[in-house]
Amino acid sequence: MEWTDAIARAGDLLAPHDPPDADVLALVALVVYVLPDGAPAAEVRGLLGEGRTDLEGEPVGLKDALYEGLTEAGRLVPGDPARDVLLDLTYRPEWAMGGDVPLAMTGGLSRDHSRLYAALPRARALLADDGA
Repeated sequence: MEWTDAIARAGDLLAPHDPPDADVLALVALVVYVLPDGAPAAEVRGLLGEGRTDLEGEPVGLKDALYEGLTEAGRLVPGDPARDVLLDLTYRPEWAMGGDVPLAMTGGLSRDHSRLYAALPRARALLADDGA
């Protein structure tokens, strides 16, 4: 499957809903891309439901599956659009506060959450009631 085909399939899966934000569309496109061609919506929901998280709630199970899938497809090379989307979604910025900040002041987080963390519940919700 080509990356552009994965984006189109993600758009088809999300079409019955209000237009999703760019992160949700990108996340669903990545999931579609790493699954076998023609994978049904249930498989997309299944991979989005990979529930393993780290101590800070980041979806490491899904992140690992996406990295593994892109590696197998030979897409983890600089300048590849699928790789760039995954890096953008999984990047966790440092806190914008200067100096050492006690963890108690950050809710126990060492860094801000990724965009993947924010997009995942929205993607799950949009695809949850899909009958496909």
